Amino acid sequence: MEFLVLNGSVFREMSKFEEKNEMVEKWRIALVEQADENAVRTLSRFFKTGPGEYGEGDCFLGLTVPKVRAVSKIFSDASMSDVGSMLSSRWHECRLSGFLVLVEKF
Repeated sequence: MEFLVLNGSVFREMSKFEEKNEMVEKWRIALVEQADENAVRTLSRFFKTGPGEYGEGDCFLGLTVPKVRAVSKIFSDASMSDVGSMLSSRWHECRLSGFLVLVEKF
């Protein structure tokens, strides 16, 4: 279990993969550095993350897709294990970034 800090808020990051991986940590930090706390509310409402809604439980860091794409390009050489770690993240933008790297690879 690790913690991501964004503008004084603490986000608990739970990953299925317990090993510490420097590349994945750098990748997540790069995303968090681009995050916008004000956008979290807007994205949560847009993706209907409230109880009983189709996106229930999805968590956002507050990044726009162009920002996620820019970070993903930096990590396009990530291993499949690293991509798997990102895909298992509870954070929407981490999963999206993992998928964008897969698209780039294949």
